Amino acid sequence: MAELNVVAIGRQVEQGAHILDINMDDGLIDGVPAMTKFVNLLVSDPEVSRVPFMIDSSKFAIVEAGLKCCQGKAIVNSISLKEGEDAFRWGFSLLARPVQPMLCQCVPDLAGSGR
Repeated sequence: MAELNVVAIGRQVEQGAHILDINMDDGLIDGVPAMTKFVNLLVSDPEVSRVPFMIDSSKFAIVEAGLKCCQGKAIVNSISLKEGEDAFRWGFSLLARPVQPMLCQCVPDLAGSGR
């Protein structure tokens, strides 16, 4: 299955994709090994690996797994404060070590808004 997705992603690159967004947040899969396997497949394709990867997950362990497989820098997407400030600070410090560009989600605090 993953190999078929690599073929589809190769087509996206041929058609001009500038960034490849890779997300393994589905609750039905084990995200860390899935991200590891998929990113390793992508970096093994010379055409696909020339396009920057956006490692997209709200779970720091999945993001870290993807970053470990990337060649060079990747963009990190979907980290947020929804697990609390302490978890965010820990995860952010983990991901900031290799100085990755990051997109952080703003999650509204609905606790005091009556919603």
